[in-house]
Amino acid sequence: MVKDKPEPPKQPKPSADRPLDRDEIEEELEEGLEDSFPASDPPSITSTAIPGRPAKPDPPQSAYTNGVVTPHAAFLALRYAPDETVANLRRLSQDFPGLYGDWGFRDSVNVQTGRVSSAYLSLDQGMIMAALGNALGGDVLRKAFADQQLGDALRPVIGVERFSTSD
Repeated sequence: MVKDKPEPPKQPKPSADRPLDRDEIEEELEEGLEDSFPASDPPSITSTAIPGRPAKPDPPQSAYTNGVVTPHAAFLALRYAPDETVANLRRLSQDFPGLYGDWGFRDSVNVQTGRVSSAYLSLDQGMIMAALGNALGGDVLRKAFADQQLGDALRPVIGVERFSTSD
């Protein structure tokens, strides 16, 4: 009788206590750029679903015609890839005059046309501050607000959203 070889233990997911290593960071960043989010993949669409109603694509696929970058999103990688994040933000501010102004980063820039938004959004600034706090304070906000109990409560609510890509 041949016994099955036991599977090796699975690696725990990264947390504030076990940060990602360099290879994992690169893999996560690539996956995010290639596979995951409509904002980074023009042929993708987002569907909103209300229980009992058919999902409607919003916005239509034709709306994704060029690249818009928002600096606050780059800050979200700060804890995991600080050098790359700072280099990316520095390049954005150098390549697109006016993107960084008197009150920090403006909302966004269209990287194809070079058009910089005139708006400073408190949402963006708050996310920047939260990312800085997490990077400097070892995930202080995540530890304060996100635990297993909260995740269990939110999962059914956010589970209604459906994301899909079209070829």
